[in-house]
Amino acid sequence: MRSARIAIVSPFPPPLAGMPHQANVLARYLEGEGLAVERVRTNRLGNIPLLRDLSALRQFAAIRRRVDVVNIHTCCYMSYFGWAVPIIRWAKACGLRVVVTYKGGSAREVFRLTREVGLHWLRIADVVTVPSGFLRDVFREFGLETRIVRNLYEANLPAEPPHRPRTVEPRLVMTRGLSHYYNVDCAIRAFRIVLGAYPRAELLLAGRGNREPHLRRLVKRLAVPNVTFLGQLDRARIHELYRSADIFVNSSNVDNFPGALLEAFLFGIPIATTDAGGIPYMVEHGVSARMVARNDHEGLAREIIYLLEHPDEAERQAAAAQRNIDEYRWEAVRGQWFDALGIA
Repeated sequence: MRSARIAIVSPFPPPLAGMPHQANVLARYLEGEGLAVERVRTNRLGNIPLLRDLSALRQFAAIRRRVDVVNIHTCCYMSYFGWAVPIIRWAKACGLRVVVTYKGGSAREVFRLTREVGLHWLRIADVVTVPSGFLRDVFREFGLETRIVRNLYEANLPAEPPHRPRTVEPRLVMTRGLSHYYNVDCAIRAFRIVLGAYPRAELLLAGRGNREPHLRRLVKRLAVPNVTFLGQLDRARIHELYRSADIFVNSSNVDNFPGALLEAFLFGIPIATTDAGGIPYMVEHGVSARMVARNDHEGLAREIIYLLEHPDEAERQAAAAQRNIDEYRWEAVRGQWFDALGIA
C-alpha cells in the first residue's frame, strides 16, 4: 500500500497546542514521502461542541471515498465521543484501515468511568498508537494492547547547545497554555519564592487558555512582579523564546508526553517539572531534569533555585536530556508510522 491515501482526523493549528502541532508535523512528513494526505480538521468551529463535531463529520463524508487509511488523533475529553467515535465506526463500515493515535494524561480516570462504553471503539480499530510507555501501561490495565509511536519534532530544527543558566536576571519560560491541566498557579507561586533569592528573575508565560483571567488576578493578588503573559505565539517566536530561556518550567497536573518538553530538550534548556502522567517516562530526576510531585510549588521553587545555583549541573542535565532527542526524529519514527498505517 505504498501509494496509500491517508486521512488525518485531528485538531490542526491554530492553536499551536500539542495535538494539533503533532498532527500537522506528521502530515508534513508523510507528504514529504510522496503520500497523499487529507486533513480533516476537527477544531474548525472552535469550542462549540455540536457544531465542531458536525463539521468534522461533514469533512470526513466528503473525503471518505478517496482514502485508504484513517488516522484519528484523539484524547479522553468530550471530543472523543463527539467526533472520534462516530468516525471510527463510519470508517470501519467503509472498509478503511483505522489507526487511532490516542493522547491525554487522564485516560485512566476516563476509562475507569466509561469502561467498555469508551474502550469498545478503540478495540475495533486496526491499531491504537500511543506516544509513551505511560499510556501503554494505562491501557494494559484495561486489557488493550497499543503500539508506542513516538512524538515528532519539526524538521529543519537542529539541536542547540545546552544552556548554562544565567544567575543575573534569569529567564524562566513556560509554554504549556493557560488551562486547568497545566496548573500555572503552581508555577506562579513557585516563582514568587524564586524571587526571594533572585529578585531580578522573570517568568514568561506563552499561550492562551480559560484560566488566564484567574492567573492575572493571582499575580496581582500575590503581588508577584516580573511575570509576563505573552499570549499565543507563532512557531518562530516560540523558538526565539526558547533560545532566550535559562530554565524551562512545567507545573502540569495532568499530562501524557508533552511536546513542549521535547522542544526544551532540542533547545538545550534545563528543566524543572512536576511528575504528572508520562513525564517520568521522559526524564529522570537529577539526570535529565529536576522533578517534583504535582502541585508542589515549594518543591518546584527549590529545584529552580538549585538549577540557578548549580549552573554547571544544569547544563549537564540539559545535555543529558538532549541526547535522547534522536528517538523523536522522523528517521527513527518513520518505520513505526509506516507499519501502523499499513504502508509497505
